[in-house]
Amino acid sequence: GNCRYGWVPFKGPEYHPTEWVAQGFKKKIKGIKINIYNIHQEGDLFSNFICQTMPFTERFCSALTQGVGATAPLMNPTKPLEYDRLAMAAYKAGLVSRSHSRQSIRRMLADRFPDIDSRSDLRYICPSDDTLKQ
Repeated sequence: GNCRYGWVPFKGPEYHPTEWVAQGFKKKIKGIKINIYNIHQEGDLFSNFICQTMPFTERFCSALTQGVGATAPLMNPTKPLEYDRLAMAAYKAGLVSRSHSRQSIRRMLADRFPDIDSRSDLRYICPSDDTLKQ
């Protein structure tokens, strides 16, 4: 069945919505190379990105993973992204006051759901075609 995740249409659970977008580009632009990077993996975003995607960074990566030098900056203040997604969905549904900023809503959600990454009741689902037609 067809499903929507935010702005992205996708056709089922076999691909993450980002992968559906990549598949679309691959069909339209022959020979395009697309790498999808998992920002939700263990470790900090900066070190993982440098160590896994940048060529010729072995020494720098080693220094990062051994903690040499300054602490890496927080690259994405909405991490995990689920807080931002929930904040936007609550805002669109009229569940939060328009007087609250997006950032303050994210903070409230983080305080209320500190374990959001491990909560099985907050996972994405793709409704059936019958449910979508209702």
